[in-house]
Amino acid sequence: MHILFYTELSPFPYNRGERIRSYGILKALSLIGHSVTAVIGNKDNVRLENNRLENVEYIIHNYEKNMEPVKFNRYKAYFFRKRDLIRLFTQIIEDKNPSVAFIDYNYFGEFIPWFKQKGLKVIYGTHNAQALLQFQKPAASLRNKLGQVRDYLLMRFHEIVFFRQADAIISVSQMDLEYHKKFAGNVSHYVIPNFLDENLYESQEYERSNTIIMMANFLAYQNFMGLEWFIKNVWNYRLANKASFIILGFNSKIAYKVLRKKYSIPGEIMAIENVEDVKPYNQKAKVSIVPLHHGSGSRLKCLESMALRTPIVSTTKGAEGIDHDGSIHIADNPEDFRNLIINILDNEMNYTEKAFKKFIEKYSLLPNSQLFKKVIENLFL
Repeated sequence: MHILFYTELSPFPYNRGERIRSYGILKALSLIGHSVTAVIGNKDNVRLENNRLENVEYIIHNYEKNMEPVKFNRYKAYFFRKRDLIRLFTQIIEDKNPSVAFIDYNYFGEFIPWFKQKGLKVIYGTHNAQALLQFQKPAASLRNKLGQVRDYLLMRFHEIVFFRQADAIISVSQMDLEYHKKFAGNVSHYVIPNFLDENLYESQEYERSNTIIMMANFLAYQNFMGLEWFIKNVWNYRLANKASFIILGFNSKIAYKVLRKKYSIPGEIMAIENVEDVKPYNQKAKVSIVPLHHGSGSRLKCLESMALRTPIVSTTKGAEGIDHDGSIHIADNPEDFRNLIINILDNEMNYTEKAFKKFIEKYSLLPNSQLFKKVIENLFL
């Protein structure tokens, strides 16, 4: 079977959560034997010949939809199909005769009825409950809050109009599935969790230092606010005397600069960004933290640490959507969060083998490839 896959994301390099999800879907479709024409972004101009997947052909299209519209022409983008994408999809349909269109990520539901008119089955893949995430975002003023409510209503309207026209909707967690079913209840709904290609996480022999690491895209408000909560409430002289702290990821330097102006921060802290491969940093750390209090979906940063046998301390929200069987240390109180970190640094707790086993069973490539296989098979029953 041939599948037309579309995402605005750049699946390569494999170094950020949303990219990891899109790459994983492509790898899963390849693994179960389908041929795929993948229309993808490539903002970083990655050499795609070095990232080939069997049975997958790439076509680059660097169109991105603005998630925070402020002008009417941006509102239009949520409901009117972009003409050059239509031309591209039309050509692919004529050349490849696909049976399925798989739309991955962001608000491109306007293409669902168009693909249906062309006789294709449509799968819509979500990475989180995006409208709900927008609504949770704190606002600096009443005017900002009104703008966020406006954008939330726009996103919800897009979902209500288009999602119910899909043949299948994929959510990454049960909570997200319940959210999507509220307005697209007659569509077939599936939970396929975030997952990793375990072949990319073969453990290397690194000596672990007394380092705490937080990996995230700090441009996303939920990650910045989680970092601020940790620095304000958890990180203190007692912890700073035991370990250094690495803030790793996109916009980390700016985020740390902002927080340094607000708080007196003790100890050794490094902000590192523009890293092609975060795995060595993770494997050298003694503790990976996920101090989030907002968000939806599930955190790939937890799965990466499970795969690399790095102990994790998380809030309840940070570990949401992950069946970790108690292998992630959970605390929502700052003092409890700090004490868990200290216990790990002092080698008093280690559930990493338990976490790794759960990762292989539920969050690796093979079991989730089989879930995608069932979704596609069910389209034609």
